[in-house]
Amino acid sequence: LPLLAVGQPTGEPYLADRGFNGARWQLHWLTFGARVITVPPANAPDAWSQPDSAWLSRHRQIIETTFAFLKDVFAIKHLQAHSRWGQLTRIAAKCAAFNFGLWLNHLLERPSHAFATLIL
Repeated sequence: LPLLAVGQPTGEPYLADRGFNGARWQLHWLTFGARVITVPPANAPDAWSQPDSAWLSRHRQIIETTFAFLKDVFAIKHLQAHSRWGQLTRIAAKCAAFNFGLWLNHLLERPSHAFATLIL
């Protein structure tokens, strides 16, 4: 059932933060057919340069901002569903609402994450 929620592998990499940068994590993700990019530990032989680390940090910021809006504005942590399918349905609805809000703000030439004032 978890694979049903995330879709099919695409071969594209996922971007993760430093919490997932060990060899054990890389092996774990490979069991699911996922390629995960994360900054190696600072003492690793293949440690990244500062510009490479900054590149990942800039892209991770987009992901963290999205998670923050889903958590704080769309209350994705409080689904109050009665079944697994109910959870998946509510997550899908909240993600759809998030994407619709982004699209509508873009259409109205407003800041992307101006969700609170869309209700007016």
